[in-house]
Amino acid sequence: MKVLVLGKEGRETKELVHDLASWGFDGVPAADAAEAGRVLAGDAPPRIMMVCPESAADVSALSAVQDELPIHVAIFLCRENEPGDACLFPPGALFFPLSSPRAALSALLALARNLVRTREELAETRKDLERLSIMDLETGLDSRIHFLARGRTEISRSVRYRRTMSVLVADMDHFRRINAEHGREKARKAFAEFADACRKNLRENDLIGRLGEDSLAVILPEADAKSAFLAGEKLRHLTESLSAGLDGMNLTASIGIATLMLGEASFEKLIQRAEKALAQAKVLGGNRVATG
Repeated sequence: MKVLVLGKEGRETKELVHDLASWGFDGVPAADAAEAGRVLAGDAPPRIMMVCPESAADVSALSAVQDELPIHVAIFLCRENEPGDACLFPPGALFFPLSSPRAALSALLALARNLVRTREELAETRKDLERLSIMDLETGLDSRIHFLARGRTEISRSVRYRRTMSVLVADMDHFRRINAEHGREKARKAFAEFADACRKNLRENDLIGRLGEDSLAVILPEADAKSAFLAGEKLRHLTESLSAGLDGMNLTASIGIATLMLGEASFEKLIQRAEKALAQAKVLGGNRVATG
């Protein structure tokens, strides 16, 4: 792991870099703030910084030119037990008296390395959570939360510019039966194939997301009721051609459609109307398109 060593060129800095190497670290020396800035701006910058006593002011200069330093742990070496001017040091800085045994510095660096790794793991976890909030991992479609948020934006745009739009809610028929007869994994794969086929056969500006275990929804910007019905029929016929490896059993889908009405401004209510139409399609035997 890289450690930035901010200190004037001299015996003390060289010894520190040598000690770091013996402890399994890659010491990267920087004589001043400008050189340290170049190191931190490069690929894979150090996450630990050690500052020699005479270079504390360089940290302030470095912070002034960089909004956010990529440093997780800053260790300031001081000649006495107390550091100098506290205003020079960022919050959370660690101080290490040079009079302490070198073994203690090695132990402190080992703790710093663990802290860096923990912070990097947390950053990756945060990214995973962000991805989960916007994408359904099984299908690659928008998650329900992200889809509804995009729908609110789209309906606001349609109302503002007085344009029509429609919503299509599609439910894969017999999902529970497939689950019971073929197993959970095959049911999930069948829905993923259904979702993928729908996504690949939409217009460029259409938006698709997963609503539930066996249902998805599509926003059809500027599509009137007739255009939306034709889009639903296209997806329904497409679904009939999918077998999803279910031993000769082809998939079918029931689809409900709702088109924005004059004075309507709630995307949730538009979805609810499409879901009521979907329920009607189910009551009539499934594998059909209904409008609401």
